[in-house]
Amino acid sequence: MNLAHRSAVLAASFGLLALSSPALAQMSVPPPMAQLTADCARPVYASDQLVCGDTELRQLDARLAAILNMPAAANGIALIESDDQWFKRRSRCAFETDHRACLVQSYRDRLAFLESATQMRERTWGARCTIWGQVEIDRVPNGYMLVRTRDDQSLRAIAAPVSEQSVWKPVWTATVRGSRIDFTSHDGRRISCKTKR
Repeated sequence: MNLAHRSAVLAASFGLLALSSPALAQMSVPPPMAQLTADCARPVYASDQLVCGDTELRQLDARLAAILNMPAAANGIALIESDDQWFKRRSRCAFETDHRACLVQSYRDRLAFLESATQMRERTWGARCTIWGQVEIDRVPNGYMLVRTRDDQSLRAIAAPVSEQSVWKPVWTATVRGSRIDFTSHDGRRISCKTKR
């Protein structure tokens, strides 16, 4: 290796060392700010960009923002899936083949999820479930089911009816089979409940 080549390699090495210093950390891009709805002023996520450019999605996003700005309608919803957890899952719609359909379904599901906690009960079952124990299961007019512990009425789940055409996976889905109601989470957990007639 000649002297000129050795000098160039040495200079490049020092340059890389300089870049790995605190100066490099100052040049790196910070993570996006926490958000619960699309930020159309500075859309960072691919899903935000799609929402901001689509009339129906913008309307769904505005409805969600209005609900989120109201005083909390039901205790325990954040324990099931917090707004920021939902938002992160919603943003992953960008990886689905039908990005838009996933976003539309995610917004409709979240709106129904939040609104179901304040709807009148259409039907109530007493049930015994794996993991949850003794519960009351309420079906509300939008088809969603709310599961509350019998003793202290704490909310355990808000479950959507199963939809075969959905790209989006609700946080919980419910399937009624006779006297049994099966709940499945978006990440594959299953809880089976036997209703009391």
